[in-house]
Amino acid sequence: LPAALAVLGSACVVEPDPDDPAAAEAAGLAGEPVVTALVTCTHYLDPAGDDGGDGSTATPWKTVAHAMATVAPGATVCARAGTYHENLLITRSGTAAAPITLTRDPAAPIDAVVLVGTIDAALAYPGCPPTLWIYGGAYLRVVGLTIRHGGNAGYPGNPFECTAGGLWVSPNYQAAVSAHDLELTDNVIELVAPSRSDHLGVPMGLSAYVPGVDVHHVRVLRNVFRDNDTINEGSGIAVGALAIAGDVHDFEVSGNTFDDPDTGGVETGGNQGNNLYPRHGVIAGN
Repeated sequence: LPAALAVLGSACVVEPDPDDPAAAEAAGLAGEPVVTALVTCTHYLDPAGDDGGDGSTATPWKTVAHAMATVAPGATVCARAGTYHENLLITRSGTAAAPITLTRDPAAPIDAVVLVGTIDAALAYPGCPPTLWIYGGAYLRVVGLTIRHGGNAGYPGNPFECTAGGLWVSPNYQAAVSAHDLELTDNVIELVAPSRSDHLGVPMGLSAYVPGVDVHHVRVLRNVFRDNDTINEGSGIAVGALAIAGDVHDFEVSGNTFDDPDTGGVETGGNQGNNLYPRHGVIAGN
């Protein structure tokens, strides 16, 4: 990954050297970790905001969708505490030197910034949407959010046609654009479950099933998966809380916590028809 994406999370913890108390004291550490905030917000969101504003601290925007369609590379969008009822299809990209970051406002407590996908079969392009879908985006960071979904009213028939989803990554198939250089870090993915027995739930998915476009260089770090349900009761099909499928490569999945009584952890799989399988990935320490 580029150096701009090498910093993980929203804080850097510096531990004193236990073998050098004088150096620790001189550094002001005094035997305790020092947390130095790395977030510099360029734009703000607030559930009580206005998309007609400029996204400043005084006039924050209201919707994540507006922010992610507006900001330029290098932006850090900080969401203030509250619940945002949206289904997000993010096609925006940063650059290697200037990624775009969507994160919790440093002043907001953990679990205080919540994205909740709507339950609406009319929002069916492409397919029934997850809460947050990075669709061909690149050089993006999603950090410190709580992402939920209650399932979709959906279409009968194919159990994969209307899957309840939390945070997904895929190429933009219509524009033939790959998704790459992404960080999904320190998020909570919870309460993702199908609203009907013949559908599935996929809390987080990285997938690419069409030759010529792929998902690559993705880091999934220190997320918490809890109280999700992936089981299609009608067919008995189930997937892991994090499903990695098709042409996904050069990825890292580490430090995540899976606390889902009704599903598994990480699942990988491919497509025998077009020979697209995950590769060159690291799954460790979860």
